[in-house]
Amino acid sequence: MHDFCSRFGVVIRTHGNGLVFEDVERGVRVKASFVARELSKTRLCERLGAFQRASEQQREVAQQAPHRYSPMPARAPQGLWKEYEQSLEQARTQRREAWNSYRNSASRERQQLRQKYRLQRRFIDALPVSARDRGQLLRQLALRQTIETRGLKRKLAIQRRAIEKTWHPGTWRHFVARRASERDARAIRLVQQRERERDRFSDEREL
Repeated sequence: MHDFCSRFGVVIRTHGNGLVFEDVERGVRVKASFVARELSKTRLCERLGAFQRASEQQREVAQQAPHRYSPMPARAPQGLWKEYEQSLEQARTQRREAWNSYRNSASRERQQLRQKYRLQRRFIDALPVSARDRGQLLRQLALRQTIETRGLKRKLAIQRRAIEKTWHPGTWRHFVARRASERDARAIRLVQQRERERDRFSDEREL
């Protein structure tokens, strides 16, 4: 198992009570049981015996592996995949900028609100009124601050939800479907190829 994985730059490690596949170059990990239930630690140990760590030689082979994982589907036109990656990066950049802008504006509005009521409390403290009247004025002020603070929280929550709903190209499959609907010949060929494969698979199951 270690020998096979090392050919693709991957090692198997224990993590908690289970196993993970780890790309030695990128450090990316995924739970083995997420890849397939048959690859869980329990099932692998039942089939192959007690888990043993990858040897130093196997780790070196993984680091020098000529075959590396690529997120690009095997049959994807390179140009179309490049456009998908650009769309993903553009969406990430836009969302990152939106969050930065939100955090700055939210911090500024919260600070302005606190400063506003801090000044009003100081003004009330300086008024030549009785302690009873001052206490009543401060309670009214605190009530107004509570109402305005809740209003600001609702406003910020709406802004956060709007950012979370910003445009995203979706998965590769969604991207291809959308481009096919826009009459992109490359995407149309991919969709047609998938349909042929699905039909062939259905025919084989019926047989």
